[in-house]
Amino acid sequence: MPLVPESLPMATPFDPSEDPPGSIDPLGTLALAERLADNVLPGFTARMWRARLLTFTTLSGAMSDRVVRLMDGREDVRLEARLAFERLFVSALVRTYQGKDDSEVAARRRLPGSDLARTALAANEPLTRNNFLRGQAVNGPFGVMARLARNLGLVEPDGNQGRNAPQLLLAWSEERELPGILDDNGPSDRPGGQWAADVAKTVSKCLAQKEWPGAGHQIWDQLAVHLRLDEVGRKERAAMGQLLEGDETRRRLLGILRSPSVLAKYRAMAGTESRGTIERSILVGSVLPTLGDGPVDVMLGAAIKAINAYETVVALLQEVFDGLLWVLSHGSARSHPDTLLADPRLVAQVRRVSGALAGAVASLGRAIEEMRAIPALDDPALAASLVQFCDDAWLSGPSEQTLIEAVLARHERVQREKGKAPWIDRGREWTLLPGFGIADAEPPVHVDAYLHPFRIPNAYSILADLGQVPKERGNGEA
Repeated sequence: MPLVPESLPMATPFDPSEDPPGSIDPLGTLALAERLADNVLPGFTARMWRARLLTFTTLSGAMSDRVVRLMDGREDVRLEARLAFERLFVSALVRTYQGKDDSEVAARRRLPGSDLARTALAANEPLTRNNFLRGQAVNGPFGVMARLARNLGLVEPDGNQGRNAPQLLLAWSEERELPGILDDNGPSDRPGGQWAADVAKTVSKCLAQKEWPGAGHQIWDQLAVHLRLDEVGRKERAAMGQLLEGDETRRRLLGILRSPSVLAKYRAMAGTESRGTIERSILVGSVLPTLGDGPVDVMLGAAIKAINAYETVVALLQEVFDGLLWVLSHGSARSHPDTLLADPRLVAQVRRVSGALAGAVASLGRAIEEMRAIPALDDPALAASLVQFCDDAWLSGPSEQTLIEAVLARHERVQREKGKAPWIDRGREWTLLPGFGIADAEPPVHVDAYLHPFRIPNAYSILADLGQVPKERGNGEA
């Protein structure tokens, strides 16, 4: 199962309309994978899917400005204004497009928090911090797009409007027939200025008077009609596309992904293969052979080779850990270590991993050196972390028992740093904690698949919303 980036300091209510926001990451390998992924698709994450959410994120900064002014310039309400605006937005899409036909599903597909909003609507309750996504600031629609929005200059690190915000907002408002969206020096008689003023007043009432709009309130149409996720206009798409093209690395990779042969390969695999298998196949099998000897291509090639080498080592170490979980799961969940480590199924798996590990670590070492020779990839902190990871894997030693000990020691250190207990309690007997078993018929083997997400499906989803590749149905959410 692929590991998904951990965005929050706490768990989030279950919401199947989005990827899980956190990962248990038992061997602490996710952070390095995220940093490597930044080198091939800057600004993207594994949780962003809908291009229209970039417009919403950009608009949030403008609406927060208006609410702060309405509330006597109180900067302390800026974040709460953004979060209240976001809850109104999610609720508007959910209550307006509740049906199951294709149009209604498309209008709210992959909207973070939509299931929780649907639950609140069914109970006739307002959507509040208490019944919406925990850690909403990083886990809601704004949060999942914030990294890319910052990268594109649409928002500042503090959430305020960025230098490129007017470009996107003007494109969106023109197509929505809302001229004057940026009129903020006093009352405006233009439709966009009036729309923004009305929405800001509703948000301020939610904050100051705890007043949640009723079923017939105009806010629901005001937000749902103009911000549904499936109606990104031509000029809006062009503005986003121009901003995405501003980074030469991202421009090059997105161009390769748009090519007919790579797109056809992705589409052929999308319905049958795991994300990890698809991403490895696309990056190593399609993108890497396409690259030439220009500086951007050389940089991309080195980054992809480092990703592939890193994921190979990660998969081997994960197989050892999963093998331990599997053997304990298929026993009594408790075993004396001598008995456990002598289990022939575990011994066979660990022996195979041990034989492959030396070559895999050596490949990762070469990839690190190649990265360090390229100025754009010469990140001393990243290189040092990768070297330490190599050392951890290399020092696991030649024997199966030493490798198991090294993997468990790493897991225990990772859990200790997170303030959590290890999954296997190593007392006189080793005990598997409840909830961490593996029910598969055979021990998991991670062959030719990445365990971490590298943003390829996310890029295709954004490209489809921008009209740069054909849309496809069947993404699993209703």
